[in-house]
Formats: sequence, C-alpha cells, structure tokens
Amino acid sequence: MVLSGLGVARSQVTFSAPGGFYEHAFSLTLTSNIGTIHYTLDGSVPTAQSPLYTTPMLLSPELYSSCSLFLQQNAPDDWWNPPAVVDRVIVIRAAAFDSSGNRVGEECANTYFIADLAGHTPQLPMLSIAIDPDCLFDADSGIFSPDGWSADDEYYTGNFNQHGIEWERLAHIEFHELNGNGFSQRLGMRVHGCMTRRYMQKPLKLYARKEYGKKNIEYTVFADRPYSAYKRLVLRPFSASWDMAGISDRVAQSIAEPLRFVSLASRAVTVYINGEYWGIYYMQESPDERLVAQIDGVDADDVNVIGSWTGLEENGSNAGFLQLMDFLANADLSDSLQYQHLCSLIDIDNFIDYQLFEAFIANKDWPANNMRCFQHGATPWRWIFYDGDAAFSSHGYDMLAPMTYTGDEDWPSNTASTLCFRRLLQSPLFLKRFSDRMVELNSTVFRYENTAPLLERAVAEVREEVGRQADRFNTPSSVLKWRNATGRIDRFLRKRPADFESQMMELISVPAEATVSFLIYPNPALEACNIRCTSDMMGFVQYSIFDLTGRMVKSDMLLCTGQNTYTINLSSLPAGIYAVRFLPSGEVIRLVVR
Repeated sequence: MVLSGLGVARSQVTFSAPGGFYEHAFSLTLTSNIGTIHYTLDGSVPTAQSPLYTTPMLLSPELYSSCSLFLQQNAPDDWWNPPAVVDRVIVIRAAAFDSSGNRVGEECANTYFIADLAGHTPQLPMLSIAIDPDCLFDADSGIFSPDGWSADDEYYTGNFNQHGIEWERLAHIEFHELNGNGFSQRLGMRVHGCMTRRYMQKPLKLYARKEYGKKNIEYTVFADRPYSAYKRLVLRPFSASWDMAGISDRVAQSIAEPLRFVSLASRAVTVYINGEYWGIYYMQESPDERLVAQIDGVDADDVNVIGSWTGLEENGSNAGFLQLMDFLANADLSDSLQYQHLCSLIDIDNFIDYQLFEAFIANKDWPANNMRCFQHGATPWRWIFYDGDAAFSSHGYDMLAPMTYTGDEDWPSNTASTLCFRRLLQSPLFLKRFSDRMVELNSTVFRYENTAPLLERAVAEVREEVGRQADRFNTPSSVLKWRNATGRIDRFLRKRPADFESQMMELISVPAEATVSFLIYPNPALEACNIRCTSDMMGFVQYSIFDLTGRMVKSDMLLCTGQNTYTINLSSLPAGIYAVRFLPSGEVIRLVVR
C-alpha cells in the first residue's frame, strides 16, 4: 500500500513508483526511451561509469548506501560522538546515457521510506538530501569537513565555518508530506548559522536558482502562510536549542505570530542525507530580503536588511541605519519633537512589541546577537524575530540588565544594542505607550492560557520522533531528559507573566528614591474620581482597585512627572467600599463609591 508518493519531472528516466512513504517493499522498474540507465545509491550524481540498470530492483536493505556518512567526522573532537548505527532509507539517483556515454536529460532522485524495513510508521514529513559525498567531506571543499578548525579561531576556521556562494553545493532535495504532497528539485545547500555549525547536526540553508533548474521552490510549504513559492528555506536542527528541549525556537515563533513584528513560519521534518537519518529539523522561512519582499509586495533588491546594531549589511545599503544610530547617539527624546522624529525613522509599535517579546521569553542570546531589521524606500525600520534557541531557561531571569546595559562587554549585550531603547526611555510618550502595551500583552498573548497550547502543539509534533533523534545525536541525551526540558518550558510559561510584569514595572516605574504622594477626590465618589499624583521624578505607577473580597476590578498605569491628575471612570462599579493600591510604593487608599 502506498502511504504517499511524489513524482519528478524533466528526466529521461521513469520510475515505476514515485518516491515517498510505503508500507511494504516492492520491485522498482526504471525505464527510458533512449540509451541506457545508470544509477547510484550513495547520493552521488550518476555517470556512465555508475552501475548499469538491467532488471527490476527489489527495495530492500541491499539498496541502502554503503557510504556511512555518519562515521565521517564533521565536527571538532569535543563535539564528535557518532552513534554505532543509523536508520536508513533508500535513495536512488538515475540518469539516461547515449551510446557515447553522454547523459541525456536531467538526472533524477527518488527516496523510498519502507515502513516494514524501518520498523515504524513515519510521524513527520521527510526531507531527503541527495548529494555527492565529496561535497560534504572532501578536506579541501567539503562543507561539513572540520579540516583546518582551530579552537584559537573557532568561528572562522574549518570548512563548516565558511560562508558565501563559493561554499554552496548542489543537491537534489525531495520533500515528502505524509499525505503525498511535496516537491522535488535541485537546490543549492550551505551550512548556516554561527556556533551551531560545529555540531554534528548542522544547520543548513537551501537556495533555489534558475541555473539549478527552477528559480523558486514552487510549493506551499507552510499552511498558515499565503505564499506558494520560496527562494530560500532554512533547516534548523533540533540540537540547536540551548537546553534539551529542541523546540524553543518553534514555541517562541508561535507565541510571536500575532505580534507587530515579523516572525517566521516553521514546521518539524525528519531529514535524511544520502539515505542516512539526520534527525529532526525545523524547516523555516529565511529572515531575509526575499521574505520581506513577499510580505510587503516589493522588489527584494530594494530591501535593506541589517544584521547587527553596528550596521552589518545583509542586503542593500546600511546608510539609513547608520544615520539612525548617529541621531540616537546624541538624541534627547524627552523632547517631543525629537521623539516624533525618531517615530518617523522606526516603526515604534513594531519596536515596542519586539523589545517586550524578547524580554518576555528571556532570550539570553540577545540583544547584542540575533538582531535583524529592514526597510525599503523611505519606510521606517522594522524588526524580525529569529533564533529563540536561548529562550525560556529561567522564568525569573531579569532582562533589565541586558536591555539597558552601558558597560564594556560585547555579549550578550553591549552599548550599541541598547542605545535605541535607552534613549526611548527618556520619553514620557514612549513610556506610556510601552507600559500600556506591556499590560495588554501580559494579559493576552503572554498569558499561560494562551501560550500553553502552543507548547503542547510543539511537543506533540515531535513526541514520537525524539527517541530516534536522541539515539542519533545524543541531543537530547534521552527521552526522559527531553520531557524534563519541555516541563521546564511549561513552568516558565506559567510563572513568567508575573516575573515579567514585575521586571518591566521596575524599569518604567517611579524610582525608589522619588518622593511620591497620591490624593483621591472626590471621595466618596459617584461615577468618577480623580487621582492626583505628585512626584519629584518621572516614572509610572500602577493603580489597582480591589473590592472587599480582594478581587481586582480595575487597573491601569499612571505617568507621574511633577503633578498630574487623572480621571478614573467608576460607572461600572457597584456602590461599596474599595481599596486602591499604588505600585511600586504599595500605598493603599480607601475609596467609597456611592
């Protein structure tokens, strides 16, 4: 019985059954109306010297690649710990050749997952990479090779640390959904990321190019996105998380989805390289100019993408970003005109959500790292969230220090990465906007009732596959360790909102050394009362109104700078005696509503 299958076009060779998921083994027939057929089983491109196809091939373990890539070292010694065996699938690359040994038409590749041979039924889609082994492990040119790596220069030595199109290798990629849909085409492949490049399970990036056959991956990769074509896709390894959970970025992206900055769609897949199991990956949108072009409907060449607070150009020009930073260096945003000017340079609502979100998830690899923003034309700068692998570690982790850092360190925070936020804290207009949004998000998007289902979805997506991932890469080291790690994320999401609000209140509230007084009038009140707040320093206080049962019936933020008076609508409250508490001072005033 066929569980799913996917055809391949533009080849002179026809397979009697498409690649995909099958329950039982069967005999496969290859045909061509011209010349002879040669094939390979090790992922390499067939040549006239490759094995000659003559009779139907029984899909059996005899067709597994004998290359054993998993035993070829692809990481420095401290990160190298290969398993004794790996699970396999069958990958057949075939091409037709004329009598002179010249290839006729394109080669094609099909991958066959046979449930009987695997001993289990697949739970995740499969992404199969067929690539010449030398493209991965050749000492001079293999992109997985650790050749030349030195701990003294750990981020720039070794083949796996090399960047650019000269380190892109051509591969045949098949993506098989469990329902039979998918795509199959030749794509460029590079090693991706930063520190995770040294791991055995490496991050990868796929590139569609016209010279490879198609200029796009023409497939609706993500059901919750309206896009039917992608130029680039990222393969994010399960082992990239800073803990044993593997799902941190997946959960973070899901929480970020309704917020006012760009987040990335992703989905879990199993990856096979030349038929060898390579673990759980998250296939994800690439945070670059192509994605911005899709979202905003503009030409990718017109998009400026910046990859660091010092103005690293990812695409286009950094001139506008450097001008922004020059302005911030000497800005006084307590001046409303200067604040309004900054609001013309950056999307302030996008920036507020971005800052609040990174603070909420307690991202320990931010803000100095993992920053990306973009603009096109004269539009304000906007931010993209990517890389939540360092999130959710401790619900009490205080983000105030990295968000407002002014010391001499470079990581995880530095003065350049906090400059914009620190300057904005000078502005009463920003503080009000920031605090209102903080209260709103903490009572909606960040509530445990809303985040817990997103965690459960991410856990359920990979639960049946984690044991195989652990056996292959020892990350997580066991299913039990994984369960414990996901439990810690659950505890984080449950307890974080209270810690987060407390931290943000400390950031924006009236300083402890301020002299603050409150007056409520008239008291008793009917449908409204006034709160007069007098302070010798600027900051926010939070007032909360409680009934006699201790239930909070109203809460909001008040900006205190000098003397301010705010009118509070009481029309929704029944007559009675209430307590009004002010934070952070803790002062309580009795209020009578008639």
